[in-house]
Amino acid sequence: MTQSSKVLASAAKNRPPAAGIGRVKGVPNKSTQLLKAAILGAFEQAGGETYLLGVAKDDPKTFLMLLAKILPAEIKADVTHSGDLAERLDSARRRAMAG
Repeated sequence: MTQSSKVLASAAKNRPPAAGIGRVKGVPNKSTQLLKAAILGAFEQAGGETYLLGVAKDDPKTFLMLLAKILPAEIKADVTHSGDLAERLDSARRRAMAG
């Protein structure tokens, strides 16, 4: 066994049993949890919903940007209807043309 292979072999023996495994998927970072708690605390101290209503009235652009950040980008929905859709559309077009 060469000197370099002896060093590598001894380094492998000294590793902790969980070395290299990493954090379990889905477990948030502790600093992220602390930051979220601080932000929510500041929000409550600023007035909570009342504060957001003030922002909505005083600066609607900022409020809508915040709203756009928290709403889902895509809404999945099942839409059902009764009757023949094509027939209903034709009927609506005829009514619109007549009056």
